Amino acid sequence: PRGAGKTSLMQTLAGAWMPAHGTARLGNRDIHTWDANDRGRFVGYLPQDVELLTGTVFENIARFSEVDADPVYDAAQKAGAHDLILGLPQGYDTQLGDQGVHLSAGQRQAIGLARAFFSDPVMMLLDEPTAHLDSNMVGSLLQRIATYSKIPTEQRDNLFIIATHDVRIINAADRVMIIQNGKVGLMPREEYLRKVSDLNQKRSQVHQGQLSVSKNPSNQGQNE
Repeated sequence: PRGAGKTSLMQTLAGAWMPAHGTARLGNRDIHTWDANDRGRFVGYLPQDVELLTGTVFENIARFSEVDADPVYDAAQKAGAHDLILGLPQGYDTQLGDQGVHLSAGQRQAIGLARAFFSDPVMMLLDEPTAHLDSNMVGSLLQRIATYSKIPTEQRDNLFIIATHDVRIINAADRVMIIQNGKVGLMPREEYLRKVSDLNQKRSQVHQGQLSVSKNPSNQGQNE
C-alpha cells in the first residue's frame, strides 16, 4: 500500500538514510560506512520525485563527473531517453535549473532514469519508474527489464530493486517483497501472482454474490 515504507526502504538502501536498526550491506559491506563518492559508483537510484541540478542535461546524467560522451549516451539509450533528449532545444547541452528549460515530470523522470543507469551500477534502485513516462519509454524500460530477467541469476552483473504498483514489472521479477503494516513478506514471483489471482477470484465471487442478492426481491414483502 502507499505509505507503507517502500520509499524509505529505497532511500536506506541508497545510503541516503541510516537504518533505525541493523545494517544495509552491498558486497558484504555496510553501505553507510562508504564514502559517498565511492558508494555512488555502485548504486543507481531513481527517486519518485526526480530533482535535477543546475547544469546541462549531459552533466546531470554524468553526475557532474568528468567523462567522455559515450557513457552518457549509453545510459540515456538504456533508459530509453536518448530521443527525448535530442528533442530538447540544445539536446544534451540543454541548460536546466532556474535559468534553464522547464521540463515536464515525464522529462525529468527520463533524465533521472538515465542518471541512474550511468556507469552501469551494480545495484539499481528504481522507485515507481513508470509513473510519469510516456508509453514509448515505458515499453522500452519494460523490454529492458524483461530481457534482463531472462539471464540466469548467476550470470547477471546487476541487481534491480524496484518499488512499483505496475504488474508488468512484477511479471519480470524473481521475487516480490510486500511491505504492509510494518511487516515484510518475501516470496517467489509465481507464488505472489498465484495469491493475487486467488484473491481476485474470491473478490469476484463475493461481488457476484452481492449482485445476485440485490437482483432477487426479498421475501419480506410476500411474508407480510
